[in-house]
Amino acid sequence: SNEFAAVESGKPPAEPFLSPAYPNPFNATTRFTLTLTETTPNLRVVVYNVEGREVLTLSESTMSAGTHQFTLSADQLASGVYFVHVYATGQLDEVRKLALVR
Repeated sequence: SNEFAAVESGKPPAEPFLSPAYPNPFNATTRFTLTLTETTPNLRVVVYNVEGREVLTLSESTMSAGTHQFTLSADQLASGVYFVHVYATGQLDEVRKLALVR
């Protein structure tokens, strides 16, 4: 299943940061972290396929400042290229490429 968890860390960074996914390429699960400098309303973490179709929503909520870890499960996905898009209007717009290999 797909999940995320808050991770305690030191002082917040100067700007939001989306880590690369690891492992990548992956075949069962991959993980990435999102570090926020402030509470961020209406934050969306969405997975798109190579055709630009939304295939999974990992989060659609307000997230607090700090580091949040996400785990993406490939249970319902076919092999191929995917994109994780993290978006909050006016605050954050980051994309990471993932490769699912079965």
